[in-house]
Amino acid sequence: MPERTTLFNAPYPILIMNNQRHFIAEQLRQLTRLYIQTQKFRIRNSNLWTRRRIDLAMARYDTESNDARQKEMIDSIRTREENITKEIKNLVKLHPWNKWLSGVKGCGPYISGTLIGELDGFVYKPFEKGEKSDKIESEEYQTMSPSEYQKTLKSKFSGYGRSFDKTSNLWHYCGYHVVDGKAAKPKKGQLSDWNKYLKQALYQFAETQVKLSGPYRKLYDNRKVYEVKRNKEISKMHAHKRAMRYIIKKFLSDFRYEGITSKVSM
Repeated sequence: MPERTTLFNAPYPILIMNNQRHFIAEQLRQLTRLYIQTQKFRIRNSNLWTRRRIDLAMARYDTESNDARQKEMIDSIRTREENITKEIKNLVKLHPWNKWLSGVKGCGPYISGTLIGELDGFVYKPFEKGEKSDKIESEEYQTMSPSEYQKTLKSKFSGYGRSFDKTSNLWHYCGYHVVDGKAAKPKKGQLSDWNKYLKQALYQFAETQVKLSGPYRKLYDNRKVYEVKRNKEISKMHAHKRAMRYIIKKFLSDFRYEGITSKVSM
C-alpha cells in the first residue's frame, strides 16, 4: 500500500508553499475521516466479541485465551486512534482558523479538524457524462501532484476551499437545512448534497455544549423553553433536537463571521 502523500513529503514544494493552508486542511480531512473509520472498527469488533463471549460462556467454553487476543487487538486499534488524534491536534494548530476555534469551549481537535478539513481542503467535482478517468499505477502515486492524482478518482480536483455566499448555504452544506418543512435526511439511492462528516461532527459539538455547559449552553436552554412555549404538544425529545439544531446553526453563523481569518475560501 503506497504511503499517503503529506505536507512534508509531497513532491511539489512550490505548490505547497502557495497553498499551504489548504494542504494542511486536506490532511485534516483525510485524518478526521480515518479517525471515524478506525473508531467504528474498534467499537464494532468490541461489540461482536462481547456477544460471542456470551455464547461461548453459555457453551462452557474457556474464553481466557481468546480474551487475551481480543484485548490485544482492541488495544492496538485504540493506540492507532490515539496516534491519529495526535496528528490531528498538531496539524490543527498550523491552520489560521484554529485561532478562533481553539477559543470555543468544547471544540476539540476532532471537531476543529473536521470543520477545517471539509471546508478548506481540496474540492472535487464528479466527472461529466462521457468524461473518463485514466487509471494510473499505484507505484506512481508518490510522484503525483493533486491535479494528476485526480485521474485515479471518480471525481476530479477543481480547486481549494469552499465558498458560501450566504450563511444558509453553509448550513445546507453541513446538513442543517430544511427539505419540505423537515430536517434533511439521506435518501436511499440518492446522492446527498450535504456533507455527512460535518453534520456528525457538529452534532457532537452540540452534545458537548450541553454536557459541559459550553458557551452555547444558555442559548440551548432558552431555545428549548421557547420551543415548548410555542408548541405545548411538542415532546421533550423533539424540543431538545430543535434546540440542538438551533445552537449548531448559531455556531456556524459565528464561525463564518468571526472565525474565518481569510476571505479566500468563505
